[in-house]
Amino acid sequence: MIYKKKSQTSLKGFSDKIIGSKYKFSVYYHDVFDFPLTQKELIKWKYGGDKMCSKRYVNTKISIKNGYVFLRGKQDLIKKRKERGVISEKKIKLAKKAGKTISIIPTVRMVGITGALSMKNADINSDIDLMIVTSENSLWTTRFLVWVLMKLKKFPMRKAGDKDTKNKLCLNMWMDEGFLEWDKKNRNLFTAHEILQLIPIVNKGNTYEKFVKRNGWVKKHWPNVQEVRKTENQAKDKNLPELMAILCFFTESVARRVQFEFMRKRITNETIEPRRAFFHPVDLSSIILSKL
Repeated sequence: MIYKKKSQTSLKGFSDKIIGSKYKFSVYYHDVFDFPLTQKELIKWKYGGDKMCSKRYVNTKISIKNGYVFLRGKQDLIKKRKERGVISEKKIKLAKKAGKTISIIPTVRMVGITGALSMKNADINSDIDLMIVTSENSLWTTRFLVWVLMKLKKFPMRKAGDKDTKNKLCLNMWMDEGFLEWDKKNRNLFTAHEILQLIPIVNKGNTYEKFVKRNGWVKKHWPNVQEVRKTENQAKDKNLPELMAILCFFTESVARRVQFEFMRKRITNETIEPRRAFFHPVDLSSIILSKL
C-alpha cells in the first residue's frame, strides 16, 4: 500500500471541547454504518466541506475508548466492528479468488471490492460487492462472458430478489475504461467515500490509478485521504487480442440488447447505458444523505 503522508493533527488529549466540527461530522457519518473510527482513521476521513458542519455537529458528544472514537453511548460498536473485521477477511479471500478467475477474460481491466466489505465492515449475511472495468466498447460482451465463467466455476452469484445473500458475488457496478469519470449528478460525499474505500484486486495497465485520477473531485469531500492502494498482483498490461477486439465489435450491441430485454421487467432505479451499468435498485446515496 502506498501512502503519501500529509501533516496531521494529533488527537492526544482528545475531548469534545477541542475537536472540531469537521472531525465530529466524520464520527457521525461513520456511525450511520455502525463503524467507530480509530484515531488515525478519524484524521484520514476528516470531512473537507462546510455544508455539513452545522451547529448540530459542533454539539455532537463523542467519546474515545481502546483507541476508537465514537458517538457517546455507542461503545458497543467497538465489539461489532472487530467481529465484522474477522468476517470481512474471510469474504475478501473469496472476492480475491473470484477476481483472479474473472481476470482470465482479456477484456477485464480492473476488479475492485466495494461497499461495506471494502471497509471490512461486512456482517455474516453480507454479499460481496464487486466493480468491474472493461476495455472500451466491450462492457456487455464482457459481462456475459463473466457470468458464464462464474457459472462454470460454480461461484455463488446473487440474483435480483435473493433473500439469502451470504457470501454471494454481487457484480453490481460496470464501466468501460473510456468512461471512468463519475457522473456529475451523482457526485457527493457518499459516492466520494465509496470510491476512496475501493480495494483493487485486479489491475491491468494501471486502470485503478487512472480511475482514481479521473475522479479527483472526491478530495473536496475527504481531502486527507492521500492513499492509492497497491494491487497485490499487478497484472501485466497486454493489448487486447485482435480476435477479441473483432468479436466485441460484432457482439457488443447484440449482447447489450439481449441483456436489456432480459432485465427490462426488473428495472427500477438501475443505470443501464452502453458504457456504464450500475445495478442499485435502492438509491443508498439518497438514504444516507437524508440521515445526515
